[in-house]
Order: sequence, then structure tokens, then C-alpha cells
Amino acid sequence: MGGCGFRQERSPQIVIGTTSQIRTLDPADAYEFLAGNILTYVTDRLYTYAPQGTDVVPQLAADFPQVSGDGLVYRIPLRRGVKFHDGSEFNSGAMAFSLRRFMDSGGAPSFLLREVIDRLATPDPYTLVIYLKTPVPFFLKLLAFPGAGAVSPQFYQGQGEFITDRVVGTGPYLLTEYRPGRILRLRPFPDYWGEKAKNEGIDIQFFATSANLLNALKTGAVDVVWQTLSPYQIKSLQRQQWQMVTGASATILYMSLNVTQPPLSDLRVRQALALAIDRELVADRVFMGQRIPLYSLLPTTLPESRPVFYRHVPQAKALLREAGYSPDRPAQISLWYSPRYGGNGDLIATTLKAALERDLGGMLRLQLEPVEPTTAYALIEEGVYPAFLFDWVPDILDSDNFLQPFLTCDRQENNVCLAGSTAFQGSFFFDAELDKLVRQQRQIQQPKVREEMIQRIQALTATYVPFIPLWQNREYVFHSPQVRDVRLLANQMLDLSRMTVD
Repeated sequence: MGGCGFRQERSPQIVIGTTSQIRTLDPADAYEFLAGNILTYVTDRLYTYAPQGTDVVPQLAADFPQVSGDGLVYRIPLRRGVKFHDGSEFNSGAMAFSLRRFMDSGGAPSFLLREVIDRLATPDPYTLVIYLKTPVPFFLKLLAFPGAGAVSPQFYQGQGEFITDRVVGTGPYLLTEYRPGRILRLRPFPDYWGEKAKNEGIDIQFFATSANLLNALKTGAVDVVWQTLSPYQIKSLQRQQWQMVTGASATILYMSLNVTQPPLSDLRVRQALALAIDRELVADRVFMGQRIPLYSLLPTTLPESRPVFYRHVPQAKALLREAGYSPDRPAQISLWYSPRYGGNGDLIATTLKAALERDLGGMLRLQLEPVEPTTAYALIEEGVYPAFLFDWVPDILDSDNFLQPFLTCDRQENNVCLAGSTAFQGSFFFDAELDKLVRQQRQIQQPKVREEMIQRIQALTATYVPFIPLWQNREYVFHSPQVRDVRLLANQMLDLSRMTVD
């Protein structure tokens, strides 16, 4: 059913409203979700995600690669007849230039490829050979990262700095105008090699507040609203029966536990905390049903995800008693968070505190400590925070992106991680078996064997509790009745090219 908005008389482009902002549009440096969504349609990559699911399909590659027996060499045939937006020809040299620029420029996401690619070769104009440092079973998903798209050497050659406001790729849209914080315009690329955009262009309009964004939808100033309305605004639009598209995102919210600080240094206290958290309560009261309770570090959008955490308050109480705590001598934990966490950090934290202290009969007390993210991220590796509420937006749709950045340790002493992922996350946890399994699954080529390893990793994570998964995001898109074929892709990016407007 349609909402009560109307489309103003204006140009035939579809207008999308958002409160998200863009730091940069340079593919070698862009690391934010909205910028990635735009790059997905202004550039093409060797491989891309299928519209549904987490599998990849060829894009600028003409086919899947020939992979050497040791998994270290990928020989990739390239598509012919592809042009960049500046009219220059796409070939293996251009693709190699783009990947080298991504790796060598020192941009925020450069490590994704720099850490795995050893070198590139171009034996002929339409063959690219990639040599890896170690086998990586999900390597094609790394090549599907939005910033790994082909960019025109003719435009970027000799540019020493990142270019924040222009992109010259091969994608179905040209970037024709970008005024930061105001408007971004995309128009169909007439010489696009693949399926053409079905609309006459996309205008993305930026709003300072969600109230202004909501008003723009209701008055017809925008056709589509995407990122980000408050839970109350979303609920209001649902009641008014606006056209809506929604889907589970791979973004997760979780709690990091510092295993070096009492009382969380006691495994029984960490397990009790995990067993007592009422995810459903917060999902209902705070998020108004718009986030999904999560019981694994892996979101449910990944096929390997298993619900290894669970809620059992009597068991939590028994563990706390065994650890020597009681209502007269409660376990005291400082919980730090950003006031903007999950859209309303204060409400999330106070609801967690009230529910835990009620359900555990005062055997555990939370001291709430709000902090600005810039301050927190500067201190998290110093071990300042006993417990911290974080969110995680994945780089690729693969289980490894929820394991390696959390559970590996590069240097440890007395089973405390001093450098590596768990230290970066503020947990400082180290377990030799778990660390070994996470590193092994990154190199296993047999899917069934790798899946079994990932199941074991999830189970061990629930046993040792260095982190507590809490909720999984949902994405929401609202639009006027005149807009058709609004879709979220498997990675929850908005499909720009298939939308049409009456």
C-alpha cells in the first residue's frame, strides 16, 4: 500500500534522501557504506556479488579464474570492449594499475588486498595474473570490494593525492556532479558494456537531520529515503503503510570484554554476563523490533552462522555464586559506550543495566560510562575499558571477516594478547587453539573442511566469551508509490540501476 506523499513536478531522475555523509569518493580510500554503494555503480570490479546470496560472479572478468593447485596464482581472463567514462579503453594494464593504486596509496581499505597480493602480471592485454602471498579461499570476495574497481589510468595517472569528489570508472553511471553535504548526481553511461540503467539518473540529496529527511519524503521532495531514520520514525511510516523494503544486514552490534581486568578476568563472570543478557527485550523496547537478536559473531546472513550463545539466567546466577559473588558482594563491571551507539547508546545501556541487575538479583552491577568515539578508539588498545559496546560493518560477505579481525593475536605473553586483533578490539584474549583455527580456515580450500572449522571457532568463542554478540542490523528503505523495483542487494546495498519511476 502506498503512503500519502506525492511526487513534485521536476526532472525525471529518482531523488534519494539520506542523512549519511561521504568522506571521500576515491576508490583507493573510501571505506564508508554509502560511498561504497555509489562506487558499486560508478565502477566495475573483476567480480561482484550475485543479486541474492553471498556468491560472486564475473563482472570485468570474462570468466572465473584458473587457479593453480597451490592456490597462489589466479589467471583471470578479462572482458573486451569495455570503456572508461573518459573514453579510454579498459584492458589488463588498466586493471593492474587500479589494483596497484588501491594497494599502494595507503588508503583506509588498502590492507584488504595489500596483505594478500604478492604481485600482478599482464601477459597480454586481456589477461591478468595475480600472485598471492598465501592461499585465500575467499579471494574473489576481496576483489568484489567496492574500492577494488577499475579506474581510468588516463585520469588518475600522476595524481599524488586522493581525489575525493570525482570518479572515472567503467560502471553503468557517470558521476556528473558532487557538492559535499548537498547533492550528488549520477547519470547513465551511454557506452556501458553491460545491462543499462533502467532510470534516467539518480540524485542523492543529503540532509542534516532525520526530521528533515522524513519531511522531504512526506512532501514529495525525495522519492526514496535510505539511511537513516530513527526507530520511532520507521515505526510511524510503517503504521502509515508507506512502501517499504527491508532486509537483514551483515552489520552486527556486540560487547567487547577485557579479559585482563577483574572481574571479567574470571571466565565464570564472562559466561554469566553472556547468559544473562536479554537481547529480545532490548530489540523490542529500544529498537522497536528493527534489530535482530544475535547469538553468534557471524550474522545470520552467512550460511556458516550458528546460534552458539544462549540465555539462561539460573545458570548465570550459579556461575556468579561459584565465582564468589552475591547480592551483598556483586560483580562490578564498568560498561563504556558511545552515546550514538545503535542510534541511542544511553537508552541501550540503561536498558541492559536495568534488565541485568533485575534478573540477576543484584549479583552483578553495571557502571555506565559514556564516551565519545574519538576518545575511545585512541584508548581501547591501552586496556582502559573493562567492557565496551561496538558495532562492526564487514568489508566482505565472508565468515572470515567476523573472525580474523576479532580473534587472532600477533604477539602474546602469558596468554594475554599484546598486539593483534583481540588487542585492537580491547579484549586482549588469547587461546592457542582458537588462534590456530582462525588462521587455518583462511587457507583451507575445501569448503566442507573450512565450514567445520568455522563451526568449531564459533563454539570456542561462546565458551571463552571474549566478545558477546548482541544484535544484527536491519536496513530499511521507504519510497513513494511512484517508484518501482526498489531492491536491497544481498550485501544490503541499494540497487540503484533497476529502480524506475512513473
